[in-house]
Amino acid sequence: MYQRRVTKVIDGDTFDVDRNIDDISRIRLADIDTPEKGSSGAVNASTALKALIENKNVDTDKVVIDDYGRIVANVYQGGTNINNYMKNQGW
Repeated sequence: MYQRRVTKVIDGDTFDVDRNIDDISRIRLADIDTPEKGSSGAVNASTALKALIENKNVDTDKVVIDDYGRIVANVYQGGTNINNYMKNQGW
């Protein structure tokens, strides 16, 4: 597992982490596809993810690079599997 600090939530399934001073990485939650910006439910999904992880340390595992070059991972905060939590909440 890799621990990182979440610096910014982009939307309901994507966020930035601070790896060091000059190196910001964007991570996408694995197996989650929340509504895109401008779509119905997008603001609520983004708000939910912000409340869970923004400005907090998260652990990631099963990190892969998808076909679009994005980092995709399972994410945990305080013992909670964020991917599963978002799915269970209907996002």
